[in-house]
Amino acid sequence: MPHKKNPDVFELIRSHCNRIAALPNEITMMTTNLPSGYHRDLQLLKEHLFPAFKTLKDCIEMAGLMLSKIEVKKIFWLMKNINISLA
Repeated sequence: MPHKKNPDVFELIRSHCNRIAALPNEITMMTTNLPSGYHRDLQLLKEHLFPAFKTLKDCIEMAGLMLSKIEVKKIFWLMKNINISLA
């Protein structure tokens, strides 16, 4: 979409963070009603939990890279300051 102003990277980060935020609920549902001393179901948590740490690390790195390269156009900054001083 040529009229789109926001970078896709931030949308991907938002999507990954939503998936990570849903992880505690998923863990709770998997561990509910486990019999005492039965831990084989906990092996299934590894499939979701360990990749989530890598995903979170990648999201933080992507956000840091994007924010370090962001530029504000001077004309918009000047227009905002003019509007604030006239208000």
